[in-house]
Amino acid sequence: MEPRRRTAPYGRACLNCARAKCKCLLRTTGGGCERCIRLKKECIPAPTVRQRRPRASRTARLEQKLDGLVSLLQTGNALGESGGGRPKCLTVDSDRSEAPANTVPPQNPYALPAGVEFAPAEAEANWEVLRTRYLPLLPLVHFDHTLTARTLRQERPFFWTCAMAVTCSDGARQEVLGRAVREMAAREVVVEGRRTVDLLLGLLCLIGWGHFRFAMGPLLTVFSHLSTALTLDLELQRREVRGVSYLQHLAVPLQFQGKIRVPDARTQEHRRMVVACFLLTSSAATFHGRVESLSWSPYLEECLTVLKDINEAPGDALLVGLVKLQLIAAKVTRVWAQSGDCKTDEGTRMIGPFVASLNMELAAVRDQAPAHLKTNRIFQTMASHAEITINELALLRTSTVPIATDTDLQTLNHLFQCVEAIKSWIRTILQFDAAEYIGFPFPLWKQFRTVVLVTLRLGTLDDPAWDTGLVRRSVDLPGVLDEIAGKLERGRSQTEEPVFATFIKMVHMLKSWTWSVYADGPSEQASSGSPSGIVSEGEQAAMENQPWVDFVCDDEFWNVEFLGWPYLS
Repeated sequence: MEPRRRTAPYGRACLNCARAKCKCLLRTTGGGCERCIRLKKECIPAPTVRQRRPRASRTARLEQKLDGLVSLLQTGNALGESGGGRPKCLTVDSDRSEAPANTVPPQNPYALPAGVEFAPAEAEANWEVLRTRYLPLLPLVHFDHTLTARTLRQERPFFWTCAMAVTCSDGARQEVLGRAVREMAAREVVVEGRRTVDLLLGLLCLIGWGHFRFAMGPLLTVFSHLSTALTLDLELQRREVRGVSYLQHLAVPLQFQGKIRVPDARTQEHRRMVVACFLLTSSAATFHGRVESLSWSPYLEECLTVLKDINEAPGDALLVGLVKLQLIAAKVTRVWAQSGDCKTDEGTRMIGPFVASLNMELAAVRDQAPAHLKTNRIFQTMASHAEITINELALLRTSTVPIATDTDLQTLNHLFQCVEAIKSWIRTILQFDAAEYIGFPFPLWKQFRTVVLVTLRLGTLDDPAWDTGLVRRSVDLPGVLDEIAGKLERGRSQTEEPVFATFIKMVHMLKSWTWSVYADGPSEQASSGSPSGIVSEGEQAAMENQPWVDFVCDDEFWNVEFLGWPYLS
């Protein structure tokens, strides 16, 4: 007779059946289960008592919670940041709370390399140069005139380091400082994941004045994107929401906890920084098609209004005006991106209305500017640059339809207006002293490229209805460059700035090249000084057949040799 079987109760299956997840059928006569006997395996009964983890005592759990609260309080006190409202510490920096009392203090992340440290008097002098010569040309931040370099280093260590780097007058030393600040930015922003107002301010300083001092080349793109990332992570691009941050809903990795310092309230400093970030990143996008700028939004428009109405700092009106001009330049860039490849009459038919509309916007910005801003040379230069880029769009139309047969009668007027804007830009740029050239921010230096290219395009435009001789007589590029070189020669005789010598070499090289281009033309050279015009990245396609295109459109020349050079011996 076959022995009777019964199913093992829950949790009592033998180990073999439990591993195989099979039903364990126990024999009433004992000796193991049916499956083990059939497979000729040893039937090992399940343990009679389930193993349990030792349960922590109530006292131990309370002590663990208290330790966490103490760590949170210690981190909040240790990570306090001066200025810009009380920051929100989103997470706990556990490394600090668990460090023993006798741990060696961490090394200063903003310590300068050996041999380039600044004496107190030298640091004060460099800070005065930045405050009085650089910031008036690009007022991205405002500090009280009583602020010393020593105090600035304590409150804004990274910005102080960047300020010393861009104002250093020793070429070899400045090169070391440039590498040091790049390493600091990479380590603190990318490796450590820190997000502070100080880091953002330092990056904006590097973008504004470091491009042609440190031969950054493609790093302009990197720093532009890092500045945008910091602005977004600090939530400066939107209104504050009391007690709420989108970062609170994210799972922040342990190594980044406690390092994102989001301000509780928006101050004028924050508003300046966010619109300055747009200005610089959008300018970089205008000159480099591969750069994405900080997006414009209604809140940024609100920041402009608040800065204009309160007018807390002397440079706020200029900053607002520059941002408004850049908004127009950004629209021109979008038109180039959308219409630059059009080679038909139908595809470029709307260029004329676009140009007319943008000219009206530019006229409104000029008319609405305060009286003191209308006479500001930086504002005038940027406005003339915007006018050049707007009317240069007419060249897209001439590449598809001859001027004489164009149904849009305004095309010729737009070309003449472009020439007049070039002449206005030149008159203004020649009013600057040699010492002021050194404080030019990168958007102003980049205008040299576009002015030269637009002037040459107008001076070599192959159309029977267009007088290229008029352009060459009106805009004497070699003469203008010669005058700029003379200014820089006088500046070099008064200071040891190595950038003077380097820029003089580049200007003389560019002058010799423009002479050769002008000499190929049918008209005589002019004696009246009037400089250049402006050009965007999309224009290069229209110049492919010109003999000088390989040289003048070479990014390495303009971005490295001319505007981002290393110091030459």
